[in-house]
Amino acid sequence: MIRTLLISLVLACLSHANPTLNIRCLLATGDEMPKWHIVTEEGKFQPLTWPSNQPTQALEIAGVQELTLYAEDVDEGHKAVQTLVIPEGAEEVLLIATADGEEPKVSVVADNLKQATYKDWLVINLSELEVNLSYGKDKEPVNLQAEEAKIYTIEGTAGESDEVIAQAKVGDKMRKIYSTYWKASADQRALVIITSKDGRPKVKRITDFLPKE
Repeated sequence: MIRTLLISLVLACLSHANPTLNIRCLLATGDEMPKWHIVTEEGKFQPLTWPSNQPTQALEIAGVQELTLYAEDVDEGHKAVQTLVIPEGAEEVLLIATADGEEPKVSVVADNLKQATYKDWLVINLSELEVNLSYGKDKEPVNLQAEEAKIYTIEGTAGESDEVIAQAKVGDKMRKIYSTYWKASADQRALVIITSKDGRPKVKRITDFLPKE
């Protein structure tokens, strides 16, 4: 089963916000993010951290329809650098940063970690290419357009490995860009992030530990 999620950038938003929102942060590309902050309900600037090996622990904030990120500025104190639209109805979001260009960029993806199992991979395509990704020889691949994220429910068994194949559309053909074997683990789900630089796609797997019951 494949469920489509939203990757939202700076867009108009008319959705109704939930009372609270859990946010986690992750650096997908680049070596380091600048010091960016959000403003809490109390009006204080809360710094965000951007690890590259796995997302941060959830930070609970008041529910909002839009989330503005602020950079530290020597002259202005804090300066708004990006406004993210929270997907409608989302209780959890993953903020994913790319910091290998002239200006860092953050995308927001609706998440479902609280309800997820090890079979519910979150596949995120941050590239400009159409991508297919499959796990298992007989499993139908998940198709993602540029700037799209989906939940991809695998059929693998915990503790066993199976083949992962990623293809990207180059011209009018899908070409293999990645192939290896990944093991499914009962206590974690995979975050699969596809990025590209200079037209070259890259697949990255992040370990995302499931909440303990």
